[in-house]
This record gives sequence, structure tokens and C-alpha cells, in this order.
Amino acid sequence: GDRSFERKRQVAAAVGEMEAVVDVMQRLNRQCFQKCVMSSITEGKTRDDELSLDDDACLDSCAAKFKLVQQKLTEIAMQESLNQQQQQQGAK
Repeated sequence: GDRSFERKRQVAAAVGEMEAVVDVMQRLNRQCFQKCVMSSITEGKTRDDELSLDDDACLDSCAAKFKLVQQKLTEIAMQESLNQQQQQQGAK
């Protein structure tokens, strides 16, 4: 009945949120690895299998910037959603 449907909806929403988090983490890993580690390897700055202090600092900075951008995008999306809800309520 209604309980079963609501439970399935909650599970689907949780799965969707988990998939979104995994997607964000994969994009962060790809972008920051490419920017910091691969560029160091390409430029010949990293020769061994350990990160240099510069690589580590670059990764920290990249992750922090990525997090700020994601937060800003989330804020914008939430504001857009709120605006749409208000427009729909005003149209009734």
C-alpha cells in the first residue's frame, strides 16, 4: 500500500543521493589528479611513486576549490528549485 510505496520512494531517493556523491567524488579525483599529479609527471617534476610536497599542496588546494564550487552549485540549484516552487504556487 502507501507504506510500501513510500519506503520504495525513500530507498530510491537514498540511492540517487549516493550515486550523486559517487559522481562528485569521481569528478574531483579525475580533475585534481589530472591537474596536480599528471601535470607533475608530464613536466618531469615527479619521478618516483610518492607525491611531492607540491603535489600534495596542489591536491589539497584543488579539492578545496572543487568543494567550494560544488557548494555554490548546490546553493544555486536549491534557490532555483525554491523559485520554481514559488512560481508554481503563485500560478495557482
